[in-house]
Amino acid sequence: MLLDSASAMREFYKSSMILIDDDFKFNKLLSFLNDTSYSVVDIETTGLSMWNGDSVRAIGFGNSSVQFFYDLQNSTEAQLKTLLFTLKKVPIIVGHNVKFDLSGMLGLGYEVPENQTIHDTIVAARLVTFEWKPQLGLDDLVAKYISKDASRYKEAFHELMKSRKIKKYSDIGFTELGVYCLNDVYYEAGLYELFLKMLAESDLEDIWNLEVGVTRVSWGMEKRGVFIDRDYCSRTLPILKLKSDEVKKEVEELAGYEVNLGSNPQLGKFFNSLGIHSTLKTKSKDNPKES
Repeated sequence: MLLDSASAMREFYKSSMILIDDDFKFNKLLSFLNDTSYSVVDIETTGLSMWNGDSVRAIGFGNSSVQFFYDLQNSTEAQLKTLLFTLKKVPIIVGHNVKFDLSGMLGLGYEVPENQTIHDTIVAARLVTFEWKPQLGLDDLVAKYISKDASRYKEAFHELMKSRKIKKYSDIGFTELGVYCLNDVYYEAGLYELFLKMLAESDLEDIWNLEVGVTRVSWGMEKRGVFIDRDYCSRTLPILKLKSDEVKKEVEELAGYEVNLGSNPQLGKFFNSLGIHSTLKTKSKDNPKES
């Protein structure tokens, strides 16, 4: 599908992008999922509270070579069932904050099979981005690693929403939302492939593999919840308070003044007074960061 010249997002539509509006294109998506080694999954929703009533409007799939936009408003129950069944055949699911996308997919009935791996580009970014407080938003990472001008599609999309007085992504038209979602998929895939290469070159693959396992566990915890033993917590809290008071007293005896253990600056000052300094650098890289 080609965007007409009047479409607000036309300049951000790439030749690799497919807006699914007929059975032929839907079958191309199924063929892609059957053959690909991984697929980005990026949902567009009515809001950010997937556990509290918000729902999925559309889903983006793809890699760096081809991207698909599937709008649930134009789908049938049988078609969606086929799509979700085929998605289970993909070896690796990739997402930026992937648990959010999985929470939306769960609402559609998608359960991640045991033999499917979950990769989160935010987790990968934390390993390859050696900064004190890294900016891990998709826009920030794309600007840093791919192109500073890449996020123009987001700016155009938000301006479009503002001009039409639309508050929810899900309320905008098929084409505009599609191009926005497809660009997200395109850049998520680009980051993913770049991060895998960087991880391999920096000998961090073992750590990455451990983190991948943690992602699946944390997704399971988020999906099912965790049990909390209230009686145990009630018994333990006074003990922890006593130990905390003992540590505070010991710190203040060493420091010679009152120290708030909940204050990072005060703790930093205390450790600095003992000759303990962080090896992290400030932005200017001139002096050790005192914290």
